[in-house]
Amino acid sequence: MDAFAACIYDLAIYGYDFEAVEYNVTYAGNGNTSGHAPSDDEGHYRHTNVIVKDNVGNLDRTGYDFAGWTTNPDGTGTIYNPGESFKMTGRDLTLYAKWKETKDVAYKKAVTANHSISYHPAENAVNGTMRNLEDKWCTTVGKGNQVARS
Repeated sequence: MDAFAACIYDLAIYGYDFEAVEYNVTYAGNGNTSGHAPSDDEGHYRHTNVIVKDNVGNLDRTGYDFAGWTTNPDGTGTIYNPGESFKMTGRDLTLYAKWKETKDVAYKKAVTANHSISYHPAENAVNGTMRNLEDKWCTTVGKGNQVARS
Protein backbone atom coordinates (compact mmCIF):
# COMPACT_ATOMS: atom_id res chain seq x y z
CA MET A 1 0.00 0.00 0.00
CA ASP A 2 1.44 3.38 -0.97
CA ALA A 3 1.69 6.25 1.53
CA PHE A 4 -1.38 8.12 0.22
CA ALA A 5 -3.62 5.03 0.32
CA ALA A 6 -2.35 4.23 3.84
CA CYS A 7 -3.23 7.75 4.98
CA ILE A 8 -6.77 7.48 3.56
CA TYR A 9 -7.13 4.03 5.12
CA ASP A 10 -6.02 5.33 8.53
CA LEU A 11 -8.45 8.26 8.31
CA ALA A 12 -11.32 5.96 7.32
CA ILE A 13 -10.65 3.78 10.33
CA TYR A 14 -10.99 6.74 12.66
CA GLY A 15 -14.35 7.72 11.17
CA TYR A 16 -13.45 10.79 9.12
CA ASP A 17 -15.75 11.50 6.20
CA PHE A 18 -14.64 13.59 3.26
CA GLU A 19 -17.12 15.50 1.16
CA ALA A 20 -16.41 17.74 -1.77
CA VAL A 21 -17.33 21.29 -0.79
CA GLU A 22 -19.22 23.42 -3.30
CA TYR A 23 -18.87 27.19 -3.35
CA ASN A 24 -21.32 29.73 -4.75
CA VAL A 25 -20.97 32.72 -7.04
CA THR A 26 -23.57 35.43 -6.42
CA TYR A 27 -24.15 38.42 -8.69
CA ALA A 28 -25.27 41.77 -7.24
CA GLY A 29 -26.82 44.72 -9.12
CA ASN A 30 -24.85 47.21 -7.03
CA GLY A 31 -27.17 50.22 -7.31
CA ASN A 32 -29.10 49.18 -10.41
CA THR A 33 -32.35 51.06 -11.07
CA SER A 34 -33.93 48.34 -13.21
CA GLY A 35 -33.39 44.77 -14.33
CA HIS A 36 -31.98 42.03 -12.14
CA ALA A 37 -28.62 40.40 -11.54
CA PRO A 38 -28.09 36.97 -13.10
CA SER A 39 -28.24 33.92 -10.89
CA ASP A 40 -25.75 31.08 -10.75
CA ASP A 41 -27.48 28.05 -9.28
CA GLU A 42 -24.50 25.80 -9.99
CA GLY A 43 -22.17 24.88 -7.14
CA HIS A 44 -18.48 25.23 -7.98
CA TYR A 45 -15.66 23.16 -6.56
CA ARG A 46 -12.38 24.73 -5.56
CA HIS A 47 -9.93 25.19 -8.45
CA THR A 48 -12.59 24.60 -11.13
CA ASN A 49 -13.23 27.13 -13.90
CA VAL A 50 -16.19 29.46 -13.55
CA ILE A 51 -17.51 31.32 -16.60
CA VAL A 52 -18.60 34.88 -15.75
CA LYS A 53 -22.23 35.57 -16.61
CA ASP A 54 -23.33 38.28 -18.99
CA ASN A 55 -25.85 40.98 -18.09
CA VAL A 56 -28.71 38.61 -18.99
CA GLY A 57 -31.12 40.30 -16.55
CA ASN A 58 -30.73 43.64 -18.35
CA LEU A 59 -29.34 45.49 -15.35
CA ASP A 60 -29.48 49.22 -15.85
CA ARG A 61 -28.56 52.22 -13.74
CA THR A 62 -29.67 55.72 -14.60
CA GLY A 63 -26.69 57.79 -15.75
CA TYR A 64 -24.35 54.78 -16.00
CA ASP A 65 -23.32 52.05 -18.42
CA PHE A 66 -22.75 48.43 -17.36
CA ALA A 67 -18.99 47.71 -17.48
CA GLY A 68 -18.63 44.12 -16.24
CA TRP A 69 -18.28 42.68 -12.75
CA THR A 70 -15.92 43.38 -9.86
CA THR A 71 -15.15 41.79 -6.51
CA ASN A 72 -15.82 44.98 -4.51
CA PRO A 73 -18.97 47.12 -4.57
CA ASP A 74 -16.91 50.33 -4.91
CA GLY A 75 -15.61 49.15 -8.30
CA THR A 76 -12.12 48.23 -7.09
CA GLY A 77 -10.81 44.71 -6.83
CA THR A 78 -10.57 42.14 -9.57
CA ILE A 79 -12.60 43.04 -12.66
CA TYR A 80 -14.24 40.30 -14.73
CA ASN A 81 -15.83 40.73 -18.15
CA PRO A 82 -18.74 38.55 -19.23
CA GLY A 83 -17.52 35.30 -20.79
CA GLU A 84 -14.17 35.34 -18.99
CA SER A 85 -13.28 32.47 -16.70
CA PHE A 86 -11.55 32.29 -13.35
CA LYS A 87 -10.56 29.55 -10.91
CA MET A 88 -12.91 29.17 -7.98
CA THR A 89 -11.24 29.83 -4.65
CA GLY A 90 -12.06 28.05 -1.41
CA ARG A 91 -14.85 30.48 -0.51
CA ASP A 92 -18.13 31.87 -1.81
CA LEU A 93 -17.75 34.88 -4.07
CA THR A 94 -20.02 37.87 -4.79
CA LEU A 95 -19.49 39.73 -8.05
CA TYR A 96 -20.85 43.28 -8.13
CA ALA A 97 -21.98 45.10 -11.26
CA LYS A 98 -19.35 47.65 -12.28
CA TRP A 99 -20.78 50.94 -13.53
CA LYS A 100 -19.17 53.68 -15.63
CA GLU A 101 -20.74 57.11 -15.57
CA THR A 102 -22.40 58.21 -18.83
CA LYS A 103 -21.46 61.66 -20.00
CA ASP A 104 -24.69 63.40 -20.98
CA VAL A 105 -24.47 66.52 -23.07
CA ALA A 106 -27.44 68.80 -23.69
CA TYR A 107 -27.13 71.90 -25.81
CA LYS A 108 -29.03 74.26 -28.12
CA LYS A 109 -27.61 74.67 -31.58
CA ALA A 110 -30.16 77.24 -32.69
CA VAL A 111 -33.26 78.76 -31.19
CA THR A 112 -35.50 76.21 -32.92
CA ALA A 113 -33.24 73.14 -32.62
CA ASN A 114 -32.99 71.35 -29.28
CA HIS A 115 -30.56 68.48 -29.00
CA SER A 116 -30.01 65.91 -26.27
CA ILE A 117 -27.13 63.55 -26.84
CA SER A 118 -25.46 60.98 -24.59
CA TYR A 119 -21.77 60.38 -25.06
CA HIS A 120 -20.32 57.09 -23.80
CA PRO A 121 -16.56 57.62 -23.53
CA ALA A 122 -15.72 53.96 -22.91
CA GLU A 123 -17.18 53.03 -26.31
CA ASN A 124 -16.57 56.39 -28.02
CA ALA A 125 -20.28 56.22 -28.87
CA VAL A 126 -23.00 58.81 -29.26
CA ASN A 127 -26.72 58.21 -29.01
CA GLY A 128 -29.73 60.34 -28.35
CA THR A 129 -32.68 62.12 -29.83
CA MET A 130 -32.84 65.57 -31.27
CA ARG A 131 -35.23 67.86 -33.05
CA ASN A 132 -33.92 69.26 -36.31
CA LEU A 133 -34.64 72.69 -37.77
CA GLU A 134 -37.84 71.44 -39.43
CA ASP A 135 -39.09 70.47 -35.92
CA LYS A 136 -38.86 66.74 -36.72
CA TRP A 137 -37.36 64.22 -34.28
CA CYS A 138 -34.48 62.04 -35.31
CA THR A 139 -32.32 59.51 -33.49
CA THR A 140 -28.54 59.59 -33.57
CA VAL A 141 -26.49 56.48 -32.88
CA GLY A 142 -22.87 55.75 -33.71
CA LYS A 143 -19.29 55.19 -32.69
CA GLY A 144 -16.26 57.27 -33.53
CA ASN A 145 -16.74 59.10 -36.82
CA GLN A 146 -19.64 56.89 -37.95
CA VAL A 147 -22.91 58.40 -36.75
CA ALA A 148 -26.18 57.29 -38.35
CA ARG A 149 -29.44 59.20 -38.13
CA SER A 150 -32.96 57.91 -38.62
